[in-house]
Amino acid sequence: MPYYLHKIKGRIRLRTPIIKNNPSLADAVADFLRHLGGVKSVSTNIVTGSVVINYNPAVIDAEEIIQALEREGYFNSSQATSCEKVLQKHAEKLAEHAGKAIFGLVSEQVLSRTGLSLLSLII
Repeated sequence: MPYYLHKIKGRIRLRTPIIKNNPSLADAVADFLRHLGGVKSVSTNIVTGSVVINYNPAVIDAEEIIQALEREGYFNSSQATSCEKVLQKHAEKLAEHAGKAIFGLVSEQVLSRTGLSLLSLII
């Protein structure tokens, strides 16, 4: 998951491969963001490529910040996944595994009862 985006009012967390293992570019992104009006604080993590932006939603909104990052080539929202997408993917996998497990249990019960029924008919 090279690009990731999670936002709530007043806070954005994103992940971008642009800053991963690149301290000078991480500093450039942080400096760029700090100069946007309404941005309160910025923290970067070069190990994960993560950027956390705290901002004043009365001055600037999340979409403006994301668009500014995209204009500079620091982020690509069209390739970003979100928390909701990650949770949906895991929920779908869980449902698939649960369905298989339930089918297996039901099949086992049906087959074991069928075997006993056949045995009782023979005896």
